[in-house]
Amino acid sequence: MAALSRQASAWRSNSLVIYSHWTLAPWDAKRWPNFLPHEFACPESGEFYWWPEFFDKIQAVRTALGKPIVINSAHRSFWYNQRIGGAPRSEHKKLALDISLHGHNRFHVLSACRAVGFTGTGYYSTWLHVDMGRKRFWYGSKQARRYWAANDNLKGTLKKRAA
Repeated sequence: MAALSRQASAWRSNSLVIYSHWTLAPWDAKRWPNFLPHEFACPESGEFYWWPEFFDKIQAVRTALGKPIVINSAHRSFWYNQRIGGAPRSEHKKLALDISLHGHNRFHVLSACRAVGFTGTGYYSTWLHVDMGRKRFWYGSKQARRYWAANDNLKGTLKKRAA
């Protein structure tokens, strides 16, 4: 059986580049020392959305928290997003992160993400969604709303966000 090879391909528009696979992206390990490119790639196809400003922001969050961040979901190809039932206008089709809250104070993660300029926030019971799309927020469920409202040690930050 012949070995499969990846065809080097990328779609470009201004500074936006979508690589057909994360191994083709020019990852800068010195600039983003706490992450590997596959963490941001589509888990099904390996498609990779190149957005250095986004990577800078999540590296700043990681640095501020002082401990590892586990990314549950990042970029999704159009087809993968559709197959898993993702929202049709999901920011994951560009680049968005679902950050695991395991081992983290949820409010510290939220505060660090806001401080670096993430604008879209989805509140879930076990993870926090962040993106750089339009400014908005939502709760994944009633349980998530209760979870985030309990012990809001940012003194009403969630209520201010809702206003």
